Amino acid sequence: MKRFISIALALILVAVCFSGCKNAKYKEYDSTGERYDCYLPDYIDVPEYNGLEVPYLVYSVTNDMLQKKLDRDRSAFSPDEYDPDRGARYCDTADIVTECYVDGEIYDLFTFELDYRDQGHSVVVGCNELDVPAIDEALFGMRQGETKTITFNFPDPFFRSLKMSGKEATITITMNALYGIELAE
Repeated sequence: MKRFISIALALILVAVCFSGCKNAKYKEYDSTGERYDCYLPDYIDVPEYNGLEVPYLVYSVTNDMLQKKLDRDRSAFSPDEYDPDRGARYCDTADIVTECYVDGEIYDLFTFELDYRDQGHSVVVGCNELDVPAIDEALFGMRQGETKTITFNFPDPFFRSLKMSGKEATITITMNALYGIELAE
């Protein structure tokens, strides 16, 4: 008898779970698999979009871009070699300290100081990590301890800070340390 009552209660519970209090307009919307507490067309009015053109974007990848990406990925798994006597090469890891000025004022986004471990900002040479090609080009050939000052214009648009787009800046770069790599095959 207890078994019959528990089975009956379980069936009633299942029936209550699968039955709903929704009217016909909710059932139409639930057929998509989405569950809503309200009928969205009662609250949202979607206007007609006539004449709206969506541009067809084509992204092309060059062999040079692909090779740089492959070299960057290979360099992540390659052993570091510390050689302070040679200049920076492609895919070397450079530890830099910089001071950047825009309109005579220091620009914090590109000013990197030494931290408590005497390390500056780490960048991979040739990978344009700072989104300013002129800085990346200045790093090529720099030796440990060398300092360079360059003047450049931020790219337009410059997505790290749109208000800096196209502005002229002066940056002093000091190579704190340089770690070369032997690219893994």
